[in-house]
Formats: sequence, C-alpha cells, structure tokens
Amino acid sequence: MDSCDYFVEHLDRLAAEDYLPSIQDVLRARSKTVGIVQQKFNTEKMNILMVDVGGQRNERRKWIHAFDAVTSVIFITALSEYDQQLEEERTQNRMHESIDLFKSV
Repeated sequence: MDSCDYFVEHLDRLAAEDYLPSIQDVLRARSKTVGIVQQKFNTEKMNILMVDVGGQRNERRKWIHAFDAVTSVIFITALSEYDQQLEEERTQNRMHESIDLFKSV
C-alpha cells in the first residue's frame, strides 16, 4: 500500500484509453510473489535462471527447493517497511524481520 496515494493522484491518467505506464508507474507497482517464480535470461556468455521466492513467512518453507546449485543471491527488501509490522505477527517490525532473514540466508 506504499504507493496507494500515488496511484489515486494519477487515476485520470491511469484510466485513459491510451494509457502506457511510466517508469514511475512501473517502479511503484508491486505484485506479491506466491510460490516460486522463475525467469530465464540467456546471453552470449552465460545463461541465468532468476528465481523469485515469496518472502512471507508461510512461503519460506518452499525456498529449500530453489537453492540447488545456487551461485548468487540477490536479497531485496523495501526500505519503506521501517515503520511497518508483519501481517503474520503484528508485534514484529518488518525491517527487523528482513535484517534477521538476511542474516540467516
């Protein structure tokens, strides 16, 4: 919901018949990852399989299946979560949870 105000302010543009998303629209859009989503990228020098795993606690048990032959990990977290709590545990700060999770990876 971090971008809700942004999208409400731009409703006229977003609802236009000829709407094309701006870079800012794309950056502010979010889609919750459920399960494991894979995307392949092939270049002349290497083939990359990017695996996106859901970060919610109930999704983490599925991660073990995504870590066979892993050579790199990109850990991404939202800086805007510094003052938010987990949906699963309202007493746990989201940023602290992300830091603890990063340490365990």
